[in-house]
Amino acid sequence: MAATNQNSFSELIENFITLQNNAFLVLQNISESVTSEADSVSFVLSDIDGKTELTYSIPTYSYLKKFIDRIDNTLTAMLGMNETNKAVVRNADGSFSTIYKMNLNKEPKKIVTLKAPGTFSTKPNWFFEDYLNPYLYVSFDVSDYVEQTDKRIMVKRIIVNANTPVEKQHFKDLYDNKNTISYNDLISDLERNGTTYIVDEEVKELPIPTLKYSGKFVIVDTLDDLEDNPSTISRSYKLDKLTYSENGIGPADTLELAIGHQLRYEDTIFEVTSVDKARSLVKMKKICGYNGVVKGDELEFYSELSATRTTQVGISNDEYEVVFFKSINDNNNIMSSEWSDGVGFYTSDLMINLGPQGTMKLSVYYAEVLWKICHC
Repeated sequence: MAATNQNSFSELIENFITLQNNAFLVLQNISESVTSEADSVSFVLSDIDGKTELTYSIPTYSYLKKFIDRIDNTLTAMLGMNETNKAVVRNADGSFSTIYKMNLNKEPKKIVTLKAPGTFSTKPNWFFEDYLNPYLYVSFDVSDYVEQTDKRIMVKRIIVNANTPVEKQHFKDLYDNKNTISYNDLISDLERNGTTYIVDEEVKELPIPTLKYSGKFVIVDTLDDLEDNPSTISRSYKLDKLTYSENGIGPADTLELAIGHQLRYEDTIFEVTSVDKARSLVKMKKICGYNGVVKGDELEFYSELSATRTTQVGISNDEYEVVFFKSINDNNNIMSSEWSDGVGFYTSDLMINLGPQGTMKLSVYYAEVLWKICHC
């Protein structure tokens, strides 16, 4: 009887020790799940019989946070609550539709303080009504005043007939190289002084936005790395290259992937969290979408659009000009009611860069280059 009691007590102690060990492992791995960057933490518990081992896996705090953030980013994009002000939904056939968020009858913001041009450029011109080939123009950066979705802008040129020395000096003093000219004040001043002028008004097309960067990366292998805790696994992706390009500038593949860059696979966006240049390895976290990637998949650099939106305004020699703009909201087809601050300049003083030949004033270029071309 005493032996039986002794065995029962011994088994009780062993079972208690097993339970304590299991509880310790559970607490240890719960603590590990709070600090680990892996998706999950795995551990093995012993059954009460001491023979059976059971493996458990719990998601980490980092994984749950990334999962919730990804859902939030996806819903934000779907609802159009991101910086682009448009929502994107996936159709049944796999294509995407964009839903634009519009404020009904909202007038575009007024354009102010554009930089006065100091240079001009040329490009081929095959339109007979413009006569001159090459076409002479000045460029204005209107990026801060138009949306990426806007396609047009209204341009009004006031060409002042400054025929007398007094009129020319008046223009030089009040308007030349100024960029805060009021449209109403200009017209009132010209009419008050009896100075005639020509109005040239035109809706001009804005250049189509392009992707600023591009690059494609093929996953040639995946590597699972054990971290400090043997139960914690971190996956790395070996890419065929780590370089990408800035579109339209310099040779291809001169820029390198870095932490914080984003890569796209189908409708899923990943953010690069680690780069091993020596082994061409990257680690990524999913920030939007639900697709996974495996060996052989091709990732694309997820690029912002080129931010610069410029409009070109045609010019000729010996013109005293003040140029005004109105932005156009193409989603609502509404034009701003106010003209921008005017930009004044005398075209003959503008310069052109001819590369190795240096710079040349428009008046000289017109007489020595353009005139010869037009009369060949």
